[in-house]
Amino acid sequence: MRKIFAIILFTASSTVFCQTTVDDTSSIDKMVSAMYNVISGPAGQRDWARFKNLFTPTADMGAIFKNKEGVVVCKTFSPDDYIKSNDPYFLYNGFEEKEIHRTTNTYGQLVNVFTTYEFVSGEEKERGINSLQLVFSKGRWWIASLIWLEETPENSLPKEFLPK
Repeated sequence: MRKIFAIILFTASSTVFCQTTVDDTSSIDKMVSAMYNVISGPAGQRDWARFKNLFTPTADMGAIFKNKEGVVVCKTFSPDDYIKSNDPYFLYNGFEEKEIHRTTNTYGQLVNVFTTYEFVSGEEKERGINSLQLVFSKGRWWIASLIWLEETPENSLPKEFLPK
């Protein structure tokens, strides 16, 4: 029963995802710009409908980091999970993330984008790489997967992923 409810929810949600007035999905550039734009801004509410519209109904997101034991792990979650986890933070904290470099590999309707970012939130300033898998389907681009890895002292960004 739970699985059926999830399928109905995803089916209904995919229709809602397509109903925005902003053209974020007609090009790779617009998709990447929208991804950064929708999460960035002063403290306050984000446009989560616009955010959800970027993703396929079954998209995955993830972050790679060292856990408390010092082991590198990858935590995966859905865009809805991302919203639940981050909305309270964004309501009370400004967050500005911008792209500083990009590499793109394309094969037909499949695109892999490595987009180097830097973000500022309060006194915190970090850099890293977002890896996106985009697919072109039903006349538009979708994010099928988004995973990121922040730069650390042990893992600095390679020169090829930095602005020239």
